[in-house]
This record gives sequence, C-alpha cells and structure tokens, in this order.
Amino acid sequence: MTHLSLMRLNPGNRRCRKDMADPQDMHRSLMSMFPQAPDGSGSPRRHFGVLWRIEPADSPTVLMQSSQAPDFRQLPSGYASCQTKPIDDHLASLEAGQALAYRVVLNPIRISRRSGTEKRTVVPSKERPAWWANLAPKAGLRLHEAPVLTGLHDRYLRRPGAGFPLYSVRVDGTAEIADPELLRVAAAEGIGRAKAWGCGLLTVARLRR
Repeated sequence: MTHLSLMRLNPGNRRCRKDMADPQDMHRSLMSMFPQAPDGSGSPRRHFGVLWRIEPADSPTVLMQSSQAPDFRQLPSGYASCQTKPIDDHLASLEAGQALAYRVVLNPIRISRRSGTEKRTVVPSKERPAWWANLAPKAGLRLHEAPVLTGLHDRYLRRPGAGFPLYSVRVDGTAEIADPELLRVAAAEGIGRAKAWGCGLLTVARLRR
C-alpha cells in the first residue's frame, strides 16, 4: 500500500533545526520511522520506496511517500505534526488522456561517460526546460505548456573533512497522461538522482474540466 504523509516541521525543535540544515540528517530522521530492510541491505529507503521533498508553504513542510505507513512515534517529541493517507486508489485511477497538474523536485545533473569515466555536470538554468521536456515522456507525461521551474536554495551535504552542494529545481506544470503505467512507475520509483536527499518525488492531481 502506498502512503503519502505530510509533516509540518517545528523549527523550535533542536533536532528539527539540525535536520533542516543538512539533507543527510533529514534523510536519517525520516528513515528512522521505518524498520530495517528485511533483505539485509540496511537502508529502508529503496525497500519501502521512500521519497520526500520540501514543500513550498508558510512553515517548513515535508511531503513523503512510502510503501509502508511511517511510525511517527520514532521522531523526537515536538519534531513535527504529522498525518498520512493511502493513495493506491488515486494511482490506480490514472488513465490515458486525463489532464493533470504535477509537481516534482529534480536534481539537475547531467551524466556523460567517456572511456569508462563518468562525468557529472549541472544542467544550466536556461537548458532546464528542454531537459525536463525530454524527461517527462519517460514518466508517461505529455506536457501541455511550458512549466514553471523554480531553482531552490542550494543545500550542502556535509561530510567529515569535506562536503558537496546539492542542486535542486522544483517543476510545476500541467500535462496529459500519455502512458498510465509509465506514470505509475515514475510515481513509485521517483525521477532522477539524489532521491535520498529530497529529490525525485512526483505527485499528480487530476484537473477538473
């Protein structure tokens, strides 16, 4: 069963403030609400299909999707106010030709390989609309019009003695479902990279005609 959870964070909570400053810390706290993966991999993110993102809101808000309901009791007291609901019926109802509003946060990284070496480069801002237009059909979407791309504040993943920036862009737009199965796979698995750190979650809502 697929669950969608809304967490309104409390910046007055010390642990919450720490997590808001580092996506890796946020990832660790979110994963604490799930058991260890039974396949022995150690991390529940892939096993339980955990995807999350920071939502634009008056107060800090996390939207999280998972194949198992999270155990909010594992969070520190006062960390956030939380609610969750199953969305299987919504996903099953998606049909070809339906008009949708969608939102996804992406890690705008382009990967090229030469002579066995992998090179990662940041997609320039002016190229991102075309970059998303190329990705959208692979997610079963036929775009209606140019979406709104919002470059998000660059976050920084801290590591002992080093660190690196995490780039992300929020994409909001409307589209028609070209392939419902591709869309359901994209919704379940996420799009692109940096899924552990708040990228990849695709959500859709039917437009009323």
